[in-house]
Amino acid sequence: FLVNETIAMNSSCLIFCASKKNCESVAILLVDMLPVELRNNHKSERKFLIESIKQDSNGRMCEILIKTLPYGIAYHHSGLTTDERRRIEDAFKLGIINVICCTSTLAAGVNLPAGRVIIRSPNIGKDFLPLTTYKQMVGRAGRAGKSAIGDSIMICKKSYYQQVVQLLTSRMDLTTSSYLNNPSHFRSMILNLLSCKFAWSFEGILDFVKCTLAYVQLDISKCNMFEDIKNVLQNLLSEGALSYKSKSKETRAILLTFVDDDGTEHSVYPNDELKISKMGEAAVNSGKSLEDAKQIESDMRKAYESLVLTQSLHLLYIVAPRDVIASIHINYQTFSELFFDLERIDSSIVQTAKAIGISMAQVARM
Repeated sequence: FLVNETIAMNSSCLIFCASKKNCESVAILLVDMLPVELRNNHKSERKFLIESIKQDSNGRMCEILIKTLPYGIAYHHSGLTTDERRRIEDAFKLGIINVICCTSTLAAGVNLPAGRVIIRSPNIGKDFLPLTTYKQMVGRAGRAGKSAIGDSIMICKKSYYQQVVQLLTSRMDLTTSSYLNNPSHFRSMILNLLSCKFAWSFEGILDFVKCTLAYVQLDISKCNMFEDIKNVLQNLLSEGALSYKSKSKETRAILLTFVDDDGTEHSVYPNDELKISKMGEAAVNSGKSLEDAKQIESDMRKAYESLVLTQSLHLLYIVAPRDVIASIHINYQTFSELFFDLERIDSSIVQTAKAIGISMAQVARM
């Protein structure tokens, strides 16, 4: 009823679901419950949309979307390709699609105003909905400049009643810049600025920082942002992630000094031109930290010298995402017993261990 009412008013509706699977099942459920006459709305545009999605994917398309799009209904989550999401978002903005069943990520990442927002559950996965995410969700309804009014509806079980009341009446958390709590974030910021050519010098970086939330919230007694940036620049130059070019020979105050790999000391001035290195550029383009990028390069160099192809273990090691390492818990006792049991262990495993730099002495220490 809530969805049908929205469509009847020629408006749009976002339905937030707790999981990706739930998005798909709700989209199918709506098709089975809504009037068949909805297929007559924007018939040619929806047909063109389906053909465009198929063309983007070499003729392949999700069976659920094939069933739901003629009704002006779609789902939206990370399981779709970038092209599919873009097509669905554009169609929703144009009114070709009236209903999107989506996960909470759409609330913060995409600007899709709607006449009505329905939250099917106060959960995201197994976790209860945080206030900031809830505000982002309901903020899609009745966006200023897009529509005069909008409404939001949350559906929940009685057992969640007190938690929902507390959610709706609680105050917003204070937003604090992550730069103030973690100065190491300046590393990625500086690399990105130089990679995108938004800044060329220390002075340019400071001009950018003065436009950030961190600068507004800066408390000199607790945080010296300028010193943090200088220290980060010094480290990046020493590590070879940045290089510099002196702009003039006039006498100026030295900004910082650093020592390169050859032991040579260099002096850098505030308006000297800074340039990102290939390693720094690789870190930016891959979305990895500089530390991870260096480790990946090291692993690839070792693999280039001696890739073990007698089994797949070495290839698996190379392609495994480094960001999942923290979630892997190793029983080192079992690991060492297996490693030292040379009668059971495959010689190619020992060869792989040697190729990636694991020795028996290291295993014993672990």
